[in-house]
Amino acid sequence: MTYASPPSPLSDALVQDAEDQLRTALLQSDVEALERLFSPMLVFVNHLGQRLTREDTLAIHRSDRIRIDSLLPSDAVVRVAGEVGVVSVRTHINGVYNEQETAGDYRFMRVWRLAEGGALQLIAAQATPAAD
Repeated sequence: MTYASPPSPLSDALVQDAEDQLRTALLQSDVEALERLFSPMLVFVNHLGQRLTREDTLAIHRSDRIRIDSLLPSDAVVRVAGEVGVVSVRTHINGVYNEQETAGDYRFMRVWRLAEGGALQLIAAQATPAAD
């Protein structure tokens, strides 16, 4: 006898909604929203190859070290497996990082996990300069 696994409560649409919430929080420097979206176990490798924790990342957003003026996503792929969603997206970014104007295209890989209470939280992310 075989048993079908129950349908996943996670969907592409829920993952995309979390991505939209993240984009809005980043553009508005909304640290409270980022605190909700970032899992305590977050590991982020930034565009410089530096590994950051949740607290490292939040500290950057609390400071004046970063300002994001625009985030233009394209070429997004969303995959859902059980309680985990994976996103690969190309994003054009304009802003300031460590007092330097920056603009460029980056590939982001983000891993979202369904947390207790049904909210999605970011558990892993990586930013890589995009190849043309």
